[in-house]
Amino acid sequence: MNNVHEYKVEITTGQYVTAPLEQQLMIRHLLGENVECHFEIYFHWYNMIHELGHAIFEYNCPNRPHPADEEQLVNHFAIEEEVTEYVSELERIIKPLNPLLIYVDQQDVRFAFEKAIDDRPREWSEGFIEYYTTQGYGKMRGCEGVDGTVQVLEERKSIELEIFNRLKIDKHKIDNSAFDMEKCKYELRKILS
Repeated sequence: MNNVHEYKVEITTGQYVTAPLEQQLMIRHLLGENVECHFEIYFHWYNMIHELGHAIFEYNCPNRPHPADEEQLVNHFAIEEEVTEYVSELERIIKPLNPLLIYVDQQDVRFAFEKAIDDRPREWSEGFIEYYTTQGYGKMRGCEGVDGTVQVLEERKSIELEIFNRLKIDKHKIDNSAFDMEKCKYELRKILS
């Protein structure tokens, strides 16, 4: 399709009220009070962003990926947007409480991860690597081993810092790249005083 004006996509989202009773009870248990409103907001926005991802593929990719791969890619896109929106909503809710956010940063993700591998039991690193490479972003990108885990952690850090920079609350970063606990404690005391 060459003309974007001829292109149309219908986006359909879930509805709490039409779900079977068993699903309604499960959703009510998960989302708490005012469940119908929470469900509609969450699923409409998530599904809208998710389906928008499919529409982008359909219009822009003459050679679309395998449906399973495309599903993972649009899920990642929707989840990243969902996380950002979720954190923004949390910020709005807690802002009257004057929260303080302290982000402990590592400049070199690879060095920090390899240090953790050296300092901890082998079972820890194997489990950590498996966790980050066999689901979500890691699985979608075909990440494997230490290099793949570092790739996932760097992407995660990028999203965290993007969210951190958007927040309009009292926030501070502590650089722990030197692994100097005394310096971190000093910085923390300075922030809290």
